[in-house]
Amino acid sequence: MAVAIDCDQPDPEVRKLGALHMPWARSLPFVLYTDADGQFLHGTAGSRSVPGLLEDLERIAAVP
Repeated sequence: MAVAIDCDQPDPEVRKLGALHMPWARSLPFVLYTDADGQFLHGTAGSRSVPGLLEDLERIAAVP
């Protein structure tokens, strides 16, 4: 499942998650990968190539 968040007015929980795990993020888009319970798994900032996105998805799929 994918969820898009307005980066100008993110939900406080999303803002907190990003600040905690991705304080270095400066370039849009910000992508936070979480599990079904909202636990942070991985994140990226800035544009991603197709191979880079596939690598992210494979990394997330490998998380137990």
